[in-house]
Amino acid sequence: MIKKYPTYNYNIPDNFDVDFSDQGNLVYITATDKKLPESQNSVILVYRTGLPAVAAFYDVYHIGMKFDDMLIDATGAFSDYVTVAMGSILHMYRQYEFPILVFEDSFGEFNFNVTYSNDPDHHEKYLSHSVVKVAGHPV
Repeated sequence: MIKKYPTYNYNIPDNFDVDFSDQGNLVYITATDKKLPESQNSVILVYRTGLPAVAAFYDVYHIGMKFDDMLIDATGAFSDYVTVAMGSILHMYRQYEFPILVFEDSFGEFNFNVTYSNDPDHHEKYLSHSVVKVAGHPV
């Protein structure tokens, strides 16, 4: 019997395994992804605890095998080495406690003057100095 929790379309079965980061604030839970075929439905859910004061869904690892008795172990500091054992197969992942890749806005600034004319005698008119800032946000 699979219990249903609000886990973003993932299911935590009765025979799940859980492990906690040795020094950090991450929690690892074995689960299944109901959107994947049963032969490839096993996943590891990663939650951050204590920031700000509640657990937050942080990451997910798709194992790509049928959910069976999965055992997980996480150890490390700053980054965890997560070991997943399923039968005779062993997977290892590295999970950073804090993201090391951070996107920052990049701004481009353009300064220019605009000159225009619609006069038959070609008298030009000038706008005041113009500044345009363009922000490139990551997609």
